[in-house]
Amino acid sequence: MAEVIGALASSLTIATLFKVCIEAFDLIQIARHQDTDLQNLALRFNIEKCRLYIWGEAMGLTTPPQPGYTRPLESLPFQELVRNTLQVILEILQDTQKMEQVYGCREAQTSNSRKCQLSQIGYNDPVKILSTTFSNFRITGVPRSRARNLALQIKWVVYDRKKFSNLIMEAKALIDGLQEITKSLSTVARQEGMMRYNIQQIEDPNTLEQLAVVSQQDYPDMSDAASIKSDVLTVSSHRERAIQNWIDDVYSEPEDEILESEAMTIAELKHRIRVGATGRTDSRARLDQEIQDSLSNDREHDYDLISVLLIEWEESEQAFRDETTHVESLFREKFRYPVSRYKIPSERSWLCLHDRIQDLARWSESARCLSIIYYGGYSTLDIGRDEAIWASRNRDGPTLSWSEIQPLLGQARGNILLILDYCFAARAARAIPLNVELIASCAKNSQTCSPGPHSFTSMWMRLIEEHLELGKPIVMRDIMRHLVSADSNLKATPIYLPLCQRSPIRLKPYTPAPEAAS
Repeated sequence: MAEVIGALASSLTIATLFKVCIEAFDLIQIARHQDTDLQNLALRFNIEKCRLYIWGEAMGLTTPPQPGYTRPLESLPFQELVRNTLQVILEILQDTQKMEQVYGCREAQTSNSRKCQLSQIGYNDPVKILSTTFSNFRITGVPRSRARNLALQIKWVVYDRKKFSNLIMEAKALIDGLQEITKSLSTVARQEGMMRYNIQQIEDPNTLEQLAVVSQQDYPDMSDAASIKSDVLTVSSHRERAIQNWIDDVYSEPEDEILESEAMTIAELKHRIRVGATGRTDSRARLDQEIQDSLSNDREHDYDLISVLLIEWEESEQAFRDETTHVESLFREKFRYPVSRYKIPSERSWLCLHDRIQDLARWSESARCLSIIYYGGYSTLDIGRDEAIWASRNRDGPTLSWSEIQPLLGQARGNILLILDYCFAARAARAIPLNVELIASCAKNSQTCSPGPHSFTSMWMRLIEEHLELGKPIVMRDIMRHLVSADSNLKATPIYLPLCQRSPIRLKPYTPAPEAAS
């Protein structure tokens, strides 16, 4: 079998071979009645399929080449090594003898009662949801007829979890090898960032929780991304239930109140109706106002009031001060937003910043207010408390716990764009309020680049300025997608956490209304 596949594969392009490898993953499934351990293994197996797809996307293999465009892979001097690796992946996924004897799978057929029936197998929901997030592994520009000769139609169902784990580890090792061979074209960190970005687009808490569990050992950053998004969705669900319970309390009339009203005199009943109507009118007015505030965010100009708060230490190093000054210039000159800089004092640091953030929350008294908060500086990792502590200097300086202050942002009625550029910045996502859109310079266990032309802040501002030249609103989701997918020189992959169940924050330069003619 291996010799036949090798002979056929040698005549195909790398793009066609890649497509066949992606499709070969679909031949291995699990029975619907099988236990949780095997379902978790199926999800782990499909994570490797996602990694292979992201690699192919980075190499330009998922879309047809455009006129005048050269696929990144075509400039690689080790193309034959890439071909051989893809061929090995295909061989292990289509070797019938190994599938049964080595990898713990059985052929799924309808004609043999001793084998699993095709009607009993299929993808469980998490695998389907994961596939959807990765565009259902769509690959265009490869002629189907050329790939058909290599595509076997035998389907397999997993029955031995220990043996199947060996297949997952072999696939992982081969995909690791592909990433290593081609790292000069697209770094491993960049592809891992794309994986995390796609994971964060999943909206199903159960799938995210399962992903967080199965990827914890091999891909801890991916596990963190799934866990953080799951936490946000869970909080949102609790909030929705609380709102619904409140509505039910306001607009429902308990049975005991109905019985009590039946015993009232006409005068008592009239009085109660007048009092009740007043309270219900106030409650309905509040609810109507909240709904109107939410719906009105969809109009062209999202916010009536915008303010920018730049946070720095009183003892900040000059490099951080200079970078904060550049951020100030961007918002003040390009967007024409009001900007204030707050210097955290060395004495009573936590209390002073706490009061300043509380003032900001009070200012944001309407859903049509937007507050932009930026902080760039040092941080230290407190493993015991699982948080990044803000620090004024690299060592021996004042520190404070931002995680204890951040919940105050949830008191604001408007939205908040929180931009954090420091090491381990994504740890702030653990307790993010629902009205906050978070941009973190790196994952929870990663370090970011120092201030300079290649820092996260510099790259982020450069992209915004490029988008401004197009004259269109700045949508942070799009900016972060460019930062994650672009072949930039960022030291670490940034993390983006959008507003929960709301339209993403977008920014437009302020344009004063024209003065009326005299």
